[in-house]
Amino acid sequence: MVLASVLGLVCTAVAEVKCPLPGNWQLDVENSDEFNGAFDHDRWYDYPPRFPGRPGEFRFLARNVAQRDGDLLITADKVPDDEIPYEQRLEGMKGFTCGAVKSRRKMFRGYFEARIKVNPAAVRNAFWLYDPLSDDLRAKYSAGNVSEEIDVFETAGRHQPEDAHLPYFLTMNTHHYITPYYEAVCNNHNVPLGSIRQIDFCPSDDYHVYGLLWTDRELVWYLDGAEMARMSILAYGHGGFPRALHVVFDCEFAEWNGARFKTLDLKTLPAVQKIDWFRHWVLQ
Repeated sequence: MVLASVLGLVCTAVAEVKCPLPGNWQLDVENSDEFNGAFDHDRWYDYPPRFPGRPGEFRFLARNVAQRDGDLLITADKVPDDEIPYEQRLEGMKGFTCGAVKSRRKMFRGYFEARIKVNPAAVRNAFWLYDPLSDDLRAKYSAGNVSEEIDVFETAGRHQPEDAHLPYFLTMNTHHYITPYYEAVCNNHNVPLGSIRQIDFCPSDDYHVYGLLWTDRELVWYLDGAEMARMSILAYGHGGFPRALHVVFDCEFAEWNGARFKTLDLKTLPAVQKIDWFRHWVLQ
């Protein structure tokens, strides 16, 4: 009885969180998460199914995901060379390991928001929505369909000293991957659209709130409550985004916009991305 009362109070408190956008919004309590207590395996995967990593670059490991002190923690790290599986050493694997958290349920439209402090290394951090057609593998691996992605943001955590002169950017892109498609290995064609905006701070210095409004007509990106980009989904010739998508948080090693793995300073690892909360609202 006591446990039920406590859970009731927690749910009530979460449900009373107000959407920062105008309108009659209701919090999607089933999918939103304040990341207090234990990791919710019924709500999230602590690894990305069918996406083990990028060949020769990194692996996703469930051990790189944890929940502690009110934060979801996603770690970028490197294992000693003797811990790299023999077969993967032959394929050029460098021993870098990453974490990824993926929602078990897909979500369709609404306002998506998370408060995040990205990891303090030259590693790519991301908050994104994605449907790799994993529910219909025959469509995924055959021609004539589309795998969809909306990046709420991608950014490098912290520049290394040799890149200290470089600005920081938020990449807010969308992708339509024309099938056949297999993560990090091949896709027939990628149709990217979106925006890249320079920001005037290092995103790993503090928490910031990243948001995405997804309607039947447009996508609008927000940073700390300020609009950063806007795009009509009718710009796509494939019908925009007609399907529900998974929510994903991850970090990846890459040679991209200040992110590095070929010349990464290993003393900056392990590096941890901290996610204070994720919230999804739907219009009533």
